[in-house]
Amino acid sequence: MSKAEFKQTIPLHGMRKQNGSFVWENVNVNEGANSIFSRHYPQLNIIMRKYCINTPLRMACFLGNAIQETQWMGKTEEGYIYKRRNALTNAWESYNIWYYPWYGRGFLQLTNPINYFTFRGRQYPQAMRNSLVTAYQRLEGNSRLRDNDTSLHVERYPGLTPEIISWRDELKSGVFEPADSAGFYWCKSGMAKHADKAHVLERQSIATNKGSNVYYRSTAFWQASAIVNLPSKLNDTYSQRLNGFDARCCAYGSALAILTEMKFPDSKGQFTMENPESNQLRRK
Repeated sequence: MSKAEFKQTIPLHGMRKQNGSFVWENVNVNEGANSIFSRHYPQLNIIMRKYCINTPLRMACFLGNAIQETQWMGKTEEGYIYKRRNALTNAWESYNIWYYPWYGRGFLQLTNPINYFTFRGRQYPQAMRNSLVTAYQRLEGNSRLRDNDTSLHVERYPGLTPEIISWRDELKSGVFEPADSAGFYWCKSGMAKHADKAHVLERQSIATNKGSNVYYRSTAFWQASAIVNLPSKLNDTYSQRLNGFDARCCAYGSALAILTEMKFPDSKGQFTMENPESNQLRRK
């Protein structure tokens, strides 16, 4: 896709949940020369070919997740930020404690890069590898511990060498790694087998701060999203535990409109709509 075509897959408006209510908001795309979008859309084109994300439906599932996880192609890292006062300097400092000793990076927000490092042929001491795996597994399913243990600062993990830190940080700021790690994760998680299922679109009308707005979902897209974000809920269709699924659907709908000839269901359930409702589709 050209730059203009790629931009059209990013919805003009998006939806997110805030304090139990839905917020409908404008989605702005930074096209500056050094922006995430401008630097990485060529590499995303390459990795979609490399990892066989090569049908319109596979691309729509991949982009529906990648666009939302990067906050509309605006950043390539996540992280729960905890602020506390430094006892020595009395200054407030920010700490990343989410998924310690790593937090998500790349276009599918890889939280555990160890397997990707192995895939790339990067080796480090087995004892350190075992220690990292143990730390990750200890905290992966324990949100209370992740959120409340203020000693879990990502940079304080013992044994992290400058080389390993540079590998990790490439997943955020490198030219190749943010997109390539997402392609790796696509394959590792088996997203393709879910993306290849029938996409039966369901129209969802939601009350938002800007009135009633519409997005589209399907069980195929749900499963493709769940397998990389919340695999334990793969068959618990539309579980509220999957973070940001409504927003993912906004990107999914735009990608479908640009990449496929599918029609969207109208308010009567008839497939008559050429484009998504609620002014989600960009024209340029």
